[in-house]
Amino acid sequence: MSDRTIRTGSWLGWALLIVGVLALSAYGVYGFAVDDAVATGEKTAVALAAVGLVVLFLTVLGQRLRERKTDKYEDVQL
Repeated sequence: MSDRTIRTGSWLGWALLIVGVLALSAYGVYGFAVDDAVATGEKTAVALAAVGLVVLFLTVLGQRLRERKTDKYEDVQL
């Protein structure tokens, strides 16, 4: 197989996996949000936990991107 075929297959595989996971997640979130059997307090707690997780992820991502500019180990070969 050529490098181009491998790269294309890898890219396509990741793209399909991400789209599938996002679709299943959206379906699950929608089902959870409209389910009357789940109490409002539980829905609020889950929403707060999810928002907290997103905030932490974005904070770490921003920190890593800022540190990348001055990474003194960038050229280190293992």
